[in-house]
Amino acid sequence: MEKERKRELIRGYKERPLRGLVYAIENQKRGRRLILAETDPQGARNRFAFFQMTGDCPRSELAADWRADGPQAFALVELEEIEKKPEQEPEAFREDLKALGELWRERERPETLY
Repeated sequence: MEKERKRELIRGYKERPLRGLVYAIENQKRGRRLILAETDPQGARNRFAFFQMTGDCPRSELAADWRADGPQAFALVELEEIEKKPEQEPEAFREDLKALGELWRERERPETLY
């Protein structure tokens, strides 16, 4: 019985819809952003909340401003969330997500990016 339940859970995990998130960690005092793309939207949200709570810096690119302005000066801004198409391979989905992140970076003025 236990093995069957475990198989069900694994199958459910593998069949779950895969989602991707393009987001920015934004310094609200300076108006600068670090734009990132992740295949685990909830994980990205949780990591950012954890780093804000502990005061640790999530990315080396932000370290100087994180120390100067403090973690409360930063916010996670969700830019776009997408779902993997059923016929799409996971690697192709990750490539599409990466390209979407690049498009969002191109929309920004260079002086506003980390």
